[in-house]
Amino acid sequence: MMIELQNISFKEFIDQAIEDIRKENASFESHRDDLLQRYPDIKTIGTIIECSKRLPPEKKYVLGYYGDDNWTDEDDQDHVNFIVVKLVRSKVEDNNKLPYKWHEFGPGQFFGQEITHWMPLPDAPIKSELAEIES
Repeated sequence: MMIELQNISFKEFIDQAIEDIRKENASFESHRDDLLQRYPDIKTIGTIIECSKRLPPEKKYVLGYYGDDNWTDEDDQDHVNFIVVKLVRSKVEDNNKLPYKWHEFGPGQFFGQEITHWMPLPDAPIKSELAEIES
């Protein structure tokens, strides 16, 4: 960030600094998005990704969020609408408004538009960690 201080008001200085930060942030986001596109298996655990921004690799299980407007039990806590799903290409037809669906780990499936966000699954526990849990 390089701001000329000659004949510049404090407000102009702050405005220029904010603009420089925005440009640097946009550059960072661009590089980050480029890396994620090139290397989709980069772990982004803890980062929830909007499906409208990026879809997961096809046929690879992820943790999908299916929104608050879907059915839940009355005693369910709020915002626990996550399920293990994988992206499967499909046709836009009937109630499915997008060219893909989400298959559950099991017999169910969701229409493409029902899963709005996703994140990679965490790595499986190491055997020594499992042994500690079981004892």
